[in-house]
Amino acid sequence: MALVAPVWMVPHPPLVDYPNHLARAYVLAHLDDSGFAEYYAADWGLRQYLLMDLVLVALQKVVSIDVAGRLLLTVVLLALPPAVWFFLRVASPGHESLAAWSLLLCHNFFFLTGLVNLQLSLALCFLVLGLWLRYVAAPRPARWAWLAICASLLYFTHVVGFGVAALAAAWLALRVRWDRRVVARAAAAFLPGLLLFVAASSGSAASAVEFGSLGSKPLVPLIAIEAYSQPLDYATFAVMVAALFLVWWKNPEFRWNGPWLEICLLLYLLYWILPVRLWTGTYVYLRLVPFYWVAGLAAARLGRRARWLLPVALLLFAVRTVHLTRHWTAQQPFLASLARSFDSVPEHARVLPLVQWRGEQKQVLLDYSHFWAYGVIEKRWLVPYLFHDPGVHPLRISPAEYVPEAGAYPPMIYRAPPDWEQVRRDYDYVWAFHVPEFEAELAPMGAVAYEGGDLKVYRLQRGGER
Repeated sequence: MALVAPVWMVPHPPLVDYPNHLARAYVLAHLDDSGFAEYYAADWGLRQYLLMDLVLVALQKVVSIDVAGRLLLTVVLLALPPAVWFFLRVASPGHESLAAWSLLLCHNFFFLTGLVNLQLSLALCFLVLGLWLRYVAAPRPARWAWLAICASLLYFTHVVGFGVAALAAAWLALRVRWDRRVVARAAAAFLPGLLLFVAASSGSAASAVEFGSLGSKPLVPLIAIEAYSQPLDYATFAVMVAALFLVWWKNPEFRWNGPWLEICLLLYLLYWILPVRLWTGTYVYLRLVPFYWVAGLAAARLGRRARWLLPVALLLFAVRTVHLTRHWTAQQPFLASLARSFDSVPEHARVLPLVQWRGEQKQVLLDYSHFWAYGVIEKRWLVPYLFHDPGVHPLRISPAEYVPEAGAYPPMIYRAPPDWEQVRRDYDYVWAFHVPEFEAELAPMGAVAYEGGDLKVYRLQRGGER
């Protein structure tokens, strides 16, 4: 299928955070047989975001981590359109063809930056809402069981998806005249996730709430469909608006679907009022965007003209997929040059990645930022920058080594140079990408083991001595 073909046709899917998540799952699956235990430790618990790591660790019992990752990406991409179709079937009957528009949300900003959990939660969220609507319309024990199972899976996938589903279900319960006992039983399906969330929130150190300026939030955020070309994103949105205008203009069958229009507007309002930082998350408001785009598909009843939108959606999807495939293919020589650097570093080396932003205007273009993580998989490097946020990821890192503050995390701009004496003392190699201001300090510390483009790998003369 065109939707998943790019994932399988290139050696390295250029998804920004994806290599880091993949490497973490590899470490978790090989703690006892790869020398990782001296540096990393598992930290499993009933917390949000758990599903991806569990799936990847389990799949590694039968396939390689590379295949496991591609299988997960395939499921993430294929899950959204049928989930939206099922949701529309019960929320807006007769408008199932609008699910084709969800194809434009598959290869979007969140997928391309490697936020796999969030993308999977988008599909699960609307599957859960479809199951909720089906249960309250005709309550049966088997339907409640499926609703409870999927709601719990949604919690373990991503808290934003779980929160949107719970909020939408609560709003529907207030707005639609259903049997209160049936609604109470349906709401109980969310209870395990809500209790776990309360326990996790009370047991973790609260981070400061940080608000940004309203001017930083665009009126119509295109992040739901953002890919590699801004002109193509704008053109896609313009065609969408024109197509919607045509099906609305003098359409005698047009009607607003009150509850779902209200839910869409409520999520849009939350987009404006949520802070930049909340609990352990940053830019939570941006993660709401694809959810209210999908909810918007049920916000109006278009009648027979709804079918007019199907070929438009498929055409836009085809154009955008061709563009994405060309970009992924064009990136492979560059990524292959980064991958060749792994041969210059021995197994089990302590490696410090120093990666700095090159000035790209789109975050989806930062495919180099976590590429070093493949060295953890291929050469079992010990690296301090695997994702290991407490209460979020099931991995702990307790190195005695010095860790520079900026590291390989965004914004990837070093406001102060590392402590070079500590770097020399604690690391065997430095994987230095686009840090020309550090070359004067790095050159006397060791020999260049690999050089290609913006990347230099330094073998430190005193690395590993303790």
